[in-house]
Amino acid sequence: MSFFGTIGATVAAVACAAVTVTSPASAEPSAAVSRSTSGGASTSAAADCPVDRYGYRGYALCGTRVLDVDWGNRRYETFVVGTNREVWHAWPGSGGWKSMHGWAYDMKDARWEGKARVVEHKGRDNRSWCHKDPGTGKWSGTYFCG
Repeated sequence: MSFFGTIGATVAAVACAAVTVTSPASAEPSAAVSRSTSGGASTSAAADCPVDRYGYRGYALCGTRVLDVDWGNRRYETFVVGTNREVWHAWPGSGGWKSMHGWAYDMKDARWEGKARVVEHKGRDNRSWCHKDPGTGKWSGTYFCG
């Protein structure tokens, strides 16, 4: 378990053959990657790996980190780089995975900055880009943060 300030999080690389992530107790384990082609043959996906959290299935780009965050008070949220290279997140009761937009290479960090929640990812320029929720429950667009 890694800690980002007072936030406990587990970061794991998503493997294409199977996804194994240690996460908060309320999160569900993820499943093996398998796809059926139009001819019915089963193939191993090269670009997308399923991530199951809070009863919702989403797909992360294989080889990128799954960032499971406990913001405190049993408030859990998971962030991934989707197959379209956007940051996606889900939380209990979200109704499914939601896009945060912005182009991402990998997830990096989650932390509190005062009363604001911040999620950091590596952009195509290898620099850090962030999204911020100032306490309203609404995330900002992507902004340069390092």
